[in-house]
Amino acid sequence: FADGSYIYQANNNILDGDGNRIISGDTVTDTFNYTVSDTDGDIIEIRDEMANLVPVEYKSYLSSSKTVQVINYPVVQYPEKVKSLKLDREKLIEQKLVGIKGQYLIFEDGVMNVRSHSGARIKFSL
Repeated sequence: FADGSYIYQANNNILDGDGNRIISGDTVTDTFNYTVSDTDGDIIEIRDEMANLVPVEYKSYLSSSKTVQVINYPVVQYPEKVKSLKLDREKLIEQKLVGIKGQYLIFEDGVMNVRSHSGARIKFSL
C-alpha cells in the first residue's frame, strides 16, 4: 500500500518457531526481504513528489541534485561459519572487511550488525 503497510498471506502449512501450526486469527512475527525499484526509471520525479511530505523546517537538508548515485557494495567472500561480532564482547575487531550487505559488515571470520550498535563510535583503519 502507499502508506508502506503490507498484507501478508501465509500458506496453510506455516508453523511458528516452536513447530506448532498457526491457526487462522493467530498473530505471529515473520521476517522477509523486499526490494523497491523504480521500473519507470524516473526516481528523481518520485523524490521530488516525496519532498512535498517533508516538514518545512527540514527542507534545507534535501538535495536538489538531478544525479542518481548507484552504490554497489560487493561481497568478496562470505565467512564459512557465521560468528556474530558485538562490540560489547569484543572491544577491538582486527579483521579484514570483505563485504557489506544491508546493515551487516562482513568480516573474514564474522558479521557485525550495525543496527545493534546505534550510537557507537567506530574507527576503521587501513
